[in-house]
Amino acid sequence: MRKARGASDLPDGCATDQASDCALCHDAAVMGIALDVDRLKQTAVVRFGSDTAVVALDLVDAVYTGDTLLVHQGFAVARLET
Repeated sequence: MRKARGASDLPDGCATDQASDCALCHDAAVMGIALDVDRLKQTAVVRFGSDTAVVALDLVDAVYTGDTLLVHQGFAVARLET
């Protein structure tokens, strides 16, 4: 079983969830909503509950504002059809 980390143990800029685990770096992919997409940088601002983070879009195609994404370790790994 993985030891829970405190918020002070997280990398700079890493969003936390209610358990103080990193919302982007724990073992499971996290669902989020794309709020803003930057096609030049291949990034998106993604909302995870009340937190937001910039994630890379290198692994998915055709992401648009409002899309639901699965994010793991700072990368969108899938776009979910809703």
